[in-house]
Amino acid sequence: MISGVRHSQVQAVKITACSPSCTNGATLTISPGLYGSNWTSSKTPGASRSGTIEYAGIEDLSMNHSGGNSSGGAVVYVGAFNCWLKGVRSVATGNWRNHVWLFQSGHNTIQDSYFYGGGGSSLSYGVESRVATDDLIVNNIFQHVTGPFVLGTAQGEVVAFNLSINDYYSQVASFMNPSAYTHDAGGLFNLLEGNVGAGVRADIIHGGSGLNTIFRNRYNGWETGKTSQTEAIIDQSYNRYLNVIGNVLGDSGVHTNYQNTTNEQGSGNIYEIGTGDCCDGTVVPADPLVLTTLMRWGNYDTVNGAARFVNAEVPSGISPYGNAVPSSQALPASFYLSAKPGWWPADKGWPPIGPDVTGGNIANVGGHAYTIPAQDCYMNVMGGPADGTGNPLTFKAAACYGSRGDSRLPSSPRNLRIR
Repeated sequence: MISGVRHSQVQAVKITACSPSCTNGATLTISPGLYGSNWTSSKTPGASRSGTIEYAGIEDLSMNHSGGNSSGGAVVYVGAFNCWLKGVRSVATGNWRNHVWLFQSGHNTIQDSYFYGGGGSSLSYGVESRVATDDLIVNNIFQHVTGPFVLGTAQGEVVAFNLSINDYYSQVASFMNPSAYTHDAGGLFNLLEGNVGAGVRADIIHGGSGLNTIFRNRYNGWETGKTSQTEAIIDQSYNRYLNVIGNVLGDSGVHTNYQNTTNEQGSGNIYEIGTGDCCDGTVVPADPLVLTTLMRWGNYDTVNGAARFVNAEVPSGISPYGNAVPSSQALPASFYLSAKPGWWPADKGWPPIGPDVTGGNIANVGGHAYTIPAQDCYMNVMGGPADGTGNPLTFKAAACYGSRGDSRLPSSPRNLRIR
């Protein structure tokens, strides 16, 4: 495994071949290829190499980290490729950095699991991707976790069909932490799809990100008792070329304004765009290019009460990376799946969220959103509180999802013995 470095742009890749041999001066073949288009020899890129573990998994395990204190994670993947975590219950009520840390790793899967709690500090994460590439975080439940998904120097990550609820932040009780953050320089080409939670923040605390996509999510932009940063989509300075497509956004009882371009940590807006950073140690000015490079198409919001297909919200006149105004309002069901996955319940609408969805069972959004399987598990099987408060819950993946097979993962070994 190597991580190529171009200033703060870092990518985890796997060496698949060396020519003539794996020594100094060799030509390396890597997978995946580099996501960024601005790697050049004049910028003095470099690489570091570490060992690799492959095809190792953790399944059907309950872990309790209560009372512990660690600057590390409960489960840490380092130099890991094609590994997985599935059907796990992870409870952390001490000051842990994260439940799962994907570090210098790629092509791993975190699925069908339940994560509860953390210290409530700014470093209490669910799944943290840092120097991570092409991982899949799918169909998980995050309850009482400060930052359920943190995308650091990550490329090609897919965060899909997860539920996050009560994103607890103890340091400022009125501050609403969104479900997902882009939180470091060099985060590129990541996809958030089909999730249900409070919202997304592309922050500027450690640097900007670019070319990420938010697709067919239900983000309500609000949690009980929160009065600041109650916005569904927050796209701060130097986070350019964000794509926001086919989402269902806002809460009709909270949001009264469509967009905010002046007030960081605002309230009552569907979008906060290009507002800089007043409050995280270094003042960062507003950035008008965030708005001019932002693409919005087919998003339903509760302020307008309709899906917006507005030509002016498509950055067709910019250079580089101008996007032509779509010729159709039709949207694909998924950006990473070619068809409804085999694990999706037969009686559940597909796709579950979007402007083309009708008859959905989530209230006050025009029928454009169904609950997702992780949400059904939390509400109907686990009996979770509607506001996400309370103690850790009992969780068994089989009780929610059955003993379904999954072609994404290798078959688990059977009849193992320890001698």
